[in-house]
Amino acid sequence: MNYVAVIGTGTMAAGIAAGFIEAGLAVTILGRSADKAKACLDVAIGLVQAEGNAKHRCGLIDQWNDWDDCIWVVETIAEDLALKQALFRSLDERVPAHIPIGSNSSAYPISKIAEGLKTAERMMGAHYFMPAEVVPLVEIVMGEKTELNMSVSSISRSIRNRFLLRKIFLDF
Repeated sequence: MNYVAVIGTGTMAAGIAAGFIEAGLAVTILGRSADKAKACLDVAIGLVQAEGNAKHRCGLIDQWNDWDDCIWVVETIAEDLALKQALFRSLDERVPAHIPIGSNSSAYPISKIAEGLKTAERMMGAHYFMPAEVVPLVEIVMGEKTELNMSVSSISRSIRNRFLLRKIFLDF
């Protein structure tokens, strides 16, 4: 079963995950601890009030190495550039190159976060508006190396019932 991976366990992670669940997609939450990831997933399921069906489509990945059925990765960790860059370096090594990876960061340009990565062409900003489970808008922000096909066609499959707003010129 294809799924979307949401990395982070805060308010935005739960809201973004809830939006995917409501759209009928399987979701997995990855966090620093299994307890925080489970709590975030429980919040996401509660936000859409679809606990019965949603539980069958959602889960947790205990290891950060199982990406076979993942179609989209969204990062929602703290606004700390060094932390985001370290995470993206790890994802660059672990996640297969055909899977797009987005950052919900509003503080840093995606080109700065993806600086020096081997697969920077699949990295993009994916700015969800708050509350993410309610507002059907995702701003896709392309970095200097982001490929247009990766940012639009791949993502549109996974964000059903959402409007896309694309920014091409981002590094300001």
